[in-house]
Amino acid sequence: MGLFVAKQKVSDVAWNKLYRSELIKDMWFSNLARFEDADFNLRIYLKIDKLVSVKRILYFYMQVQGSLMHSPEHVMLNLESSVDSLYHNYLLLTPNDNQQYGHLLLKKMRARFILLKIECLKEQNKYRLADKYKDYIDKTSKDYWLSGKIPLYEKLGIAILLHSPRLACWLIKAVNIFNKLKSSL
Repeated sequence: MGLFVAKQKVSDVAWNKLYRSELIKDMWFSNLARFEDADFNLRIYLKIDKLVSVKRILYFYMQVQGSLMHSPEHVMLNLESSVDSLYHNYLLLTPNDNQQYGHLLLKKMRARFILLKIECLKEQNKYRLADKYKDYIDKTSKDYWLSGKIPLYEKLGIAILLHSPRLACWLIKAVNIFNKLKSSL
């Protein structure tokens, strides 16, 4: 994974990237219901040494009202697929990749898991959250807490949000309001 990917925010989507054919000739999108492009790109990032970004808009993505991407009933499936993908890709990391990039996957997995818990609250479906997702967090907790690349304040904040999804929900709403106010100035 290139330094750019590790230091910058790089979108998970596939539609805004060009790939060298020799890099992806043996790669396929997974059978995930959604987030298959995030899974694909994660596997690409682990194979590359360099990523180049251009600011010029070369593609216009069409948003279609009523499409699967905008369907509220698929949010849970979306998040579940994402957590599955992150966990399984974390398990496939080589020791060297894990040392360099494992913390990024662990952070992203926990962030998506928090959103999954929030969705369960919204639907008042606390029991829908499969035990396997809790198991993923439990199985990666030691690595997460021992990672020297994740600041302690961030680890503590995530731990609080994982155990209090209502607080996480409130915090997300507060951040969204703040961002709307900031953009209107």
